[in-house]
Parts: sequence; structure tokens; C-alpha cells
Amino acid sequence: MRSFDFALDPEQQKIVDATERAIQVCAGAGSGKTEVVARRVERLIDESEGGHFHVLALSYTVKAAEALRHRLEVRLGNRARRVRTETIHSL
Repeated sequence: MRSFDFALDPEQQKIVDATERAIQVCAGAGSGKTEVVARRVERLIDESEGGHFHVLALSYTVKAAEALRHRLEVRLGNRARRVRTETIHSL
């Protein structure tokens, strides 16, 4: 089991399942933000048709961007190239 595998609470799952094109996830440290965003991005890539669909995921910190990028590489393999993970400052 990966260290980031855990059950989401209903509010977190609502974010993963949201149909809005853009969302913002704000919560305190250790609340599961990175995992929620990773699962949402994974769902969007899984449900997209063809390789033309891309996702931009922004964070405020380098550490969060790196953690998100790592999780997506593990989960998506080659499809992770369809996700741009940056900090707001680097973008």
C-alpha cells in the first residue's frame, strides 16, 4: 500500500468528483489537500478522451508541487506528462 492511500471524507470526495472545470482547494497543513488534488487529476485524466486533454495543477510551495508530481507519476505513468504541476510563482 502506498503511504498516500487513505479513505477520503465526504467533503474531500466531493472535491474529487466535482464537475467544475477549475477548482481551488484550501485547507490547513496535513489535511489531505495534495491527495485530494492528486485523485481529482487522476480522475480527470482517466475520464478524458484521447491524449489532447491536459491539466494544470498549481500549488503555493515547491514541496507540494513535487509531492503532487510524484503521486501522479506513480499513478499515471506515461500519462503524467499530460499534467503540468507548478507553483504559482514558477508559472
